[in-house]
Amino acid sequence: MSATQQTWWLFGGVFAILIFASTVGWLLQLRAAPGHAGIANLNARIKAWWVIVGLIGFAFLFGRVGVIVLFGLVSFFALREFITLTPSRPGDHLSLFLSFFVIIPSQYALIGTSQYGVFAIFIPPLRDRKTDVLQLANFFLDDMFAYQAKIVIPSTEVQKKIADVLVAGHGGRFHEPRYNLVAYPFATRYQNSNQWLLETLAGALAEGQIGTRGEAQAWLRASGFRPSTLHLPAVERLGARVFRVNVAFDDQPIDRRMAGNIDVVSAESVLDFVLRVDPGATARVIEVDRGVPGERLP
Repeated sequence: MSATQQTWWLFGGVFAILIFASTVGWLLQLRAAPGHAGIANLNARIKAWWVIVGLIGFAFLFGRVGVIVLFGLVSFFALREFITLTPSRPGDHLSLFLSFFVIIPSQYALIGTSQYGVFAIFIPPLRDRKTDVLQLANFFLDDMFAYQAKIVIPSTEVQKKIADVLVAGHGGRFHEPRYNLVAYPFATRYQNSNQWLLETLAGALAEGQIGTRGEAQAWLRASGFRPSTLHLPAVERLGARVFRVNVAFDDQPIDRRMAGNIDVVSAESVLDFVLRVDPGATARVIEVDRGVPGERLP
């Protein structure tokens, strides 16, 4: 069954439910006393659902553009309703104007042009500490050219060394609470999740010779760790710095930063390093075949 056929079946099912609900509401209204508040409320809700489903169906007739415009209008009126209930001051008028007539249209324009990476910059994180949800979102918004996951399993010897470090509670030595998505690999001001994992691995492989993050980074540099490099122009760096509290570039070397080259500890760089320093490590790639449009995934 194609995606179009599934959509028609979905709308057909929803309309069938609404017809049934409307019939029940009509029969209840016939049997109840005139002006029954509960039944009147029920029928009002059913009518509201008819309007909602009708608007969504109408938007679907215009495809992707129609759906994006619909949800853009919904966002506009939802924000308007929220602002109506929220006390505001004259000094807030510029911010409100920008929110209504610049930010919302820009957000949906980015969605419409599939600029999801830039779109994500405008979404404030849940907090200024690392969160699994935020990292998962950043992972999938990064570069979804293939539905793949790479798994690297260290050798038994390295696994034991890592376990010894964690059981002894030494993993905390390499943890920095000031989270930064693009933390520089060889600086201790910030840290991202991959960086903690890499530095803990360094502490395990060095077998007690490393006790600080600086020592771990020096060992990694001497061992040939190669970070990944992101090429971010000034406009993108400015947008990320303004709209995201967990992105900072001030720990990056000034010359590389000005050239738009941002070095980070990525998952790919960590996995490549593990395979180089641990000859007994094994790697496996798990891939989901997306098939042709309209087909179900296995």
